Amino acid sequence: MKNGEKFTPINEVPTHVKNAFISVEDKRFYTHKGVDYKGLARAFINNIKKTSFNQGGSTITQQLIKNTQLTSEKTIKRKLVEIKLAKQIEKLYSKEQILEMYLNSIYFGDGKYGITSASLHYFNKKPSQLNINEASALAGIVKSPSNFSPFVNYKKCNERKNLVLKLMKEQNYINEQEYNNYSNQDIAVTTIKNDFHNNTYLKQAVKESNKILDKMPYASKTIYVKTYQDKYLQEIIDNQTINTLKPCNDYSTILMDKYGKIKAYCSTISNGLRQGGSVLKPIMVYAPAIEYNVVDACTQIIDEITDFSGYIPKNYGDKYYGKISVREALAKSSNVCSVKLLNYLGINNCLKFIDKMDLKLTDEDNSLTLALGNSFHGFSLKDITASYNIFSNQGVYNSPSFIDCIYTQNSTILYKNALKNTKICSNETSSIMNDLNSYTVKNGTCKSLSYLNMPIYAKSGTVGDKNGNTDAYTISYTNDLTLGTWLGNADNSPMANNVTGGGLPCYISRNIWSEIYKNNKPIEITNYACKQNIDKLSLENDNKVLLADKNSPKECIINELFKKNRVPTEESTRFSSPTIEMPNSFVKDNAFYMGGVNRQR
Repeated sequence: MKNGEKFTPINEVPTHVKNAFISVEDKRFYTHKGVDYKGLARAFINNIKKTSFNQGGSTITQQLIKNTQLTSEKTIKRKLVEIKLAKQIEKLYSKEQILEMYLNSIYFGDGKYGITSASLHYFNKKPSQLNINEASALAGIVKSPSNFSPFVNYKKCNERKNLVLKLMKEQNYINEQEYNNYSNQDIAVTTIKNDFHNNTYLKQAVKESNKILDKMPYASKTIYVKTYQDKYLQEIIDNQTINTLKPCNDYSTILMDKYGKIKAYCSTISNGLRQGGSVLKPIMVYAPAIEYNVVDACTQIIDEITDFSGYIPKNYGDKYYGKISVREALAKSSNVCSVKLLNYLGINNCLKFIDKMDLKLTDEDNSLTLALGNSFHGFSLKDITASYNIFSNQGVYNSPSFIDCIYTQNSTILYKNALKNTKICSNETSSIMNDLNSYTVKNGTCKSLSYLNMPIYAKSGTVGDKNGNTDAYTISYTNDLTLGTWLGNADNSPMANNVTGGGLPCYISRNIWSEIYKNNKPIEITNYACKQNIDKLSLENDNKVLLADKNSPKECIINELFKKNRVPTEESTRFSSPTIEMPNSFVKDNAFYMGGVNRQR
């Protein structure tokens, strides 16, 4: 043990605590001699079936050797060394001594090693004070602290605790009555009251570091974690989000750079999964439709009530706009147009587009409702916000992260965020999307951001029904930073119908941006697409995309962006070589007809 770490002698550990760990980690602990060959054979067969080396069949003795003497690499050579040393340990120490060393060295998450640190951390008790329920919870955490810690996922922790209780009953450590009693009890974890755990940014950093350390928990017991937090930006986020009067109980705001480095974060729902609504339309529909050459920004769509084989989406407020462009459809957040675009695009192309991002979908999501941001599990604000970085970062995606690096006391780097670049779409697609999102600020649902008088790009989103709205979002970005703002209630109870993404979340976002860029303005995002003047009349009347006639008056020209391979080549001659279309005229039954109308009086 290192200085400052708490050690508990095995005679101070209650029998039921020892039994909890033995039942789930090594049920033949007292009978084997360091290696459980039955368990090893079972793990070997499972690894062959799954063509992996994930299951090790390790005894408590082997785990002690691996945690304190070896690396965590999963190789046959390391496993053989582990088996050899485990046999030697069994000859040198008694079972109680081995269990004592194991319980005082095992990792429980949150940087806590050993049964004493863990019991104090999670229950504010010494090991001698733990009841069966608490002992089962601690034994359940060990397999994967980043998944089973009650501070990370209370539900999973409780389920894992009940599994340990079941194993204890099957192995006759507890009786049926005790099992029923404790399996119906919740885990009464301690409420930690200090600045560290009340800081929502650091809470997320701890969760992320736990996941990283799960893969190498024994590399060092004294570690340092360097985050991306910017205290100046964090103060702005906190002040503008927390201190704004809100018509709901919960909120989340996150600010990251275009590479996914999270600079500031505050939230009352952690990384809760929510329905995304219209804020996901640029990611799920418009960007892939442009990337796969389904539409251009000027393509015309009929915005009207449409039946998609029984699915009839409706626009907000039942307002429909008739023939509008893709640009206008996004700015007005037309639900019908979004579903039409996804229908043209094909759901498989949508899934292919987002597959390399952290917006995870399931088989249940194979539906046109994706066009409106609906999904089976939902998404976190962190992952939604990060997806918008592909627009400011020229189509490149990086997974969002709170942590830059983890290192030891002697500055040995244990982990460094590699910032793996994943190309999602072309530079041209990202440029066109930037232009569309800028148009949404100037003319659409995010118009309140236009008062910033600086280059800003955004999309809002609202989830709800006639009974009220459950989620209100604004995602906005500049050339280097991306901001996500969400309002709602953790229990999904509705807010008023007038609480929309283009309202209060947009207002909060505007205040944050005005503080961030108080003394300097962001740079306009570089444009990679081609700007062309096209004939407005041909587009709107004939649905043809033609280059504007050189003699066209300004009011008959639309300046639009195109990908290079989508630039129109045919030029309108409407004004340079005008033609007059003569009406059909004929005589029938002594009557004169022009354009099919009887002119005889």
